[in-house]
Amino acid sequence: MDTTDCLTSTRPELQRMSYDARTTLDDALPGLAVHPQASSPHLDLQAHVAGDIRVCRINGDRLRFGPAATLDPAATMMASLVISGVCLVRQDGRDVRIGSGQYVFHDLTRAFQADFAEPFDALMICFPEAAIVRAIGCPEVIATQPFGTSSGLSALAASYLHRLAAYQRELDEATFTRLAATAVSLLAISAAEIIKPRRQNSWTR
Repeated sequence: MDTTDCLTSTRPELQRMSYDARTTLDDALPGLAVHPQASSPHLDLQAHVAGDIRVCRINGDRLRFGPAATLDPAATMMASLVISGVCLVRQDGRDVRIGSGQYVFHDLTRAFQADFAEPFDALMICFPEAAIVRAIGCPEVIATQPFGTSSGLSALAASYLHRLAAYQRELDEATFTRLAATAVSLLAISAAEIIKPRRQNSWTR
């Protein structure tokens, strides 16, 4: 497990260069592109890599991001858990508000914009889309909708991610790798729980 800790707010030599944390966040989550004009230079970021899963806890005053022009082929899906604050996501002409304790899926192969416009704390997990494809088929069907309070499994997944964020600094490599894989499995199962009843209803109409 590779681990990176970066407290940009305590690095004055970078602040003098109007450092906007793009390089650090790009290293942690290569599938993301930060919009510097709408993002704060004061970010506290902690990143871990466990195989093809990347986990990043980040907090700061504000952050705007979208998919990078060059994708990380190993991790084209992402889930963002809002620990505190609010995330506004826009995709396909739709807007969704993700509040504390909720998470949202991002398909990094498609255009979207996510905004934390006020102080926030979030956990972001990038992983291969195969986990979602196996569970629900097309990743597009879970875009721009909040998870975490809409069902039992999504609430369980949100709680699990929150605990993972709280303890990730203390976990050894082997333990973190197992827990990260479990997190991805829970995310996929929670997506399937929401989507499959909708499909069944559409078949009966």
